[in-house]
Amino acid sequence: MPAAPGAPGVQGRSVGAAGLVAADHPLLGAAIDLAGGDGLILTGRLSLDDHPWLADHVVFDHVLLPATAFLELALAAARRAGLARVDELALWAPLPLPRAGAVQLQLTVGAADDAGRRPLAIHARPETAAQAGPGADDARWTRHASGALAPGAAYRDVEPRDDDLRAWPPEDAVPVDLDHLHDQLAAAGLAYGPGFRGLSAAWRRGDDVFAEVRLPACVDPDAARRFAIQPGLARRGAARARHRRRSGRSGRSGDRVSGRPGGAPGRVDRRVAPRRRRHDPPGPDDRPRR
Repeated sequence: MPAAPGAPGVQGRSVGAAGLVAADHPLLGAAIDLAGGDGLILTGRLSLDDHPWLADHVVFDHVLLPATAFLELALAAARRAGLARVDELALWAPLPLPRAGAVQLQLTVGAADDAGRRPLAIHARPETAAQAGPGADDARWTRHASGALAPGAAYRDVEPRDDDLRAWPPEDAVPVDLDHLHDQLAAAGLAYGPGFRGLSAAWRRGDDVFAEVRLPACVDPDAARRFAIQPGLARRGAARARHRRRSGRSGRSGDRVSGRPGGAPGRVDRRVAPRRRRHDPPGPDDRPRR
C-alpha cells in the first residue's frame, strides 16, 4: 500500500510554511491545535492517484472509502490527541472517491468531558468544492462519521477474556470452502480487487465464523506498517462475517479483531472472531452503521 506522496520531511516543511504541523499518517496531511480551547483539527486529501489501492474497494459500482479506513482515521486522531482508544464510532454516510480528482478530509476533535472522553467528527467534500466559495451549496462538508476518543488501556493492554483465541484454529471449528467467496461477494455488489483479497482461511463453529487474514502480496509491507490497522487487511475479515450475516446464516452483530498490524508477507496478520452482543442492531434506515 503506497504511502502519501512526498517524503515526510518534505511534507513537514510544506505544511509548516502554512503554520501547521505534519500529521505523519498516510491518509492525513496536517494537524493544528485550536487556540483558545482544547480543539484539534486534522486534514487530508484522498485521491485514487495518490492511493490507487483504494480503487480495489468497489461497492455497487462505486469506489468507496472502506469503513475500516474511518476507524484508522479515528485511531490517528486519538494518538494525536494523546488518547489510547476509539471508544465509539458511528458511520453516517458512505464516502465515494472520484475516478478523477480528490476529496478533502477534515477530522475535528473537541474538548474532553469529565471522564476524559473527546468527541470526534469526520467530514469530507469534493476538492472542487473549495473553489465554489464558502457560501455555495457545493462547498458544504458532509459528516461521514462521528464518535468518541477515550483515555485508558488500549486493547493490547487489557487482560484476555475467556473466549480469546488462545488456540488456533478454534477447537471444534470446521474449515469453510472459500473457492467461490469472491464470486458470491461480487454477486452481492462487493467487487473487491487484489488489495482487498487477503482472506486466506475461515472456519465455522455453529453460527460463529472465524477468519484468518494475510497481507496481500500486492501490498507493500513497509507502507502497511504506517497504519495502526491496515484498512484492506481488516476489511477482509469484517466482510466475511458481514456477508454471512446478510445471508441469514449468522446472528452475530459485530466482529472483534485481535493481533498486531502490519507484518511480513506470508505471516498471519489478523485473526477475526465474532463478538457477542445481546441483539442485532436496527437496519440502516433506523440508525447509523457502526
